[in-house]
Amino acid sequence: MPRKILLVLLLSAVLALEVALFWQQSRTPAAPPPRPAALHAIRAEVSPAGVRFRGEGWFRVRLFTPAGPLVSEGEGEVFIPYRRAGLIPYRLEVGGASLEGTLRRRPGPAVTPLQPKVGARAVRLDAPRQPSLVLHPLDAQLNVAEEPVRMKVFYPDGGQREWVLPVVRQLAWSYFPPGSRTGILKVVVKSGTARGERAEVDVLPGRIRTGALLPLQPEAATSGRDRWALEVQGLRDEKGNLAPDGLAVSLIGGALEDFFLTRSAPQGRLPLSLPLPDRAGSYPLRAWSEGWMSSEITLRARPAVRVVRLPLRWSGKRLRIGPVVDALGALPDDGTPLRLRVVNPAGRLLLEESVPLVNGQALWTPPPLARPFWLELELAGQRARLEVPRP
Repeated sequence: MPRKILLVLLLSAVLALEVALFWQQSRTPAAPPPRPAALHAIRAEVSPAGVRFRGEGWFRVRLFTPAGPLVSEGEGEVFIPYRRAGLIPYRLEVGGASLEGTLRRRPGPAVTPLQPKVGARAVRLDAPRQPSLVLHPLDAQLNVAEEPVRMKVFYPDGGQREWVLPVVRQLAWSYFPPGSRTGILKVVVKSGTARGERAEVDVLPGRIRTGALLPLQPEAATSGRDRWALEVQGLRDEKGNLAPDGLAVSLIGGALEDFFLTRSAPQGRLPLSLPLPDRAGSYPLRAWSEGWMSSEITLRARPAVRVVRLPLRWSGKRLRIGPVVDALGALPDDGTPLRLRVVNPAGRLLLEESVPLVNGQALWTPPPLARPFWLELELAGQRARLEVPRP
């Protein structure tokens, strides 16, 4: 029985507490609902920090941005921290009513540093496409500023030029001429008080228009040691600028068995030392590079051994050739080839061999051919003809 009495007393206390709370709440007045604002009375303003709307009463604001809508609501004032420049569409909403409008934010002044983009970083003077500058002058909120950009160009010859570039479609840009002299061209930009680092363009010579191919030693002997000496000089573009280092220069000579050679010319100059062909004679040669071709020069190869007749004598069944000497009175280099051709009396070639000279001499054993036949010898462009009679 005491336990039942205790339970009844506990339930009575809980019921009394709930009745007291209900009575207290019924005496406290409820908060009034938000008072709707008058849509046409709401005013909007753009500040550096964002967009602010002011009115009397409660309202909701939607800003339509490129990244999606921004929504905020409040009573009397709504602030949205949106800082992008340009048109800002918005919608005011009160209950089921709405009102749409647009705001415009003007960009602020450009701030340091400006970041000009200049290309190409290297350009030839006569290139059809000039270098150009592109710049997005940004304000503190990364909006493109509207103030014109001043571009100044400093040329390698000491001259200067200045342009005022309007900001159109979010950028300022312009081509500019590379000038007439090679070197480093410097570009500096300014927008209001904002500045940036200088940009540079390496101005290179145009296509080569002038030059000369000079024969320094146009005649040499076909000894295997001697060489022709020649030089390509004065390679310049049409404005007189020296050719760039590494310019490719080619030599071509049709009579030199389709001779073709390409070398790079430092400082607009190319000295050359060319080996001679095996045969004596005259060889025309030209040089060319890009839009320039030289006048033709003639290189001459003279025989290394000048003999009226080759010393020949029979030593038993072998033919001894030599000793022979060159134009200086020296023996030809060991290994100098002596060409032998065996022909019959009708002129038909029967045999052809090459015998090296050693100490200016060579030994040759005739083949077992029907005699008589003729032996034709050639040494460094000199020829001799000998009949080999019947034994």
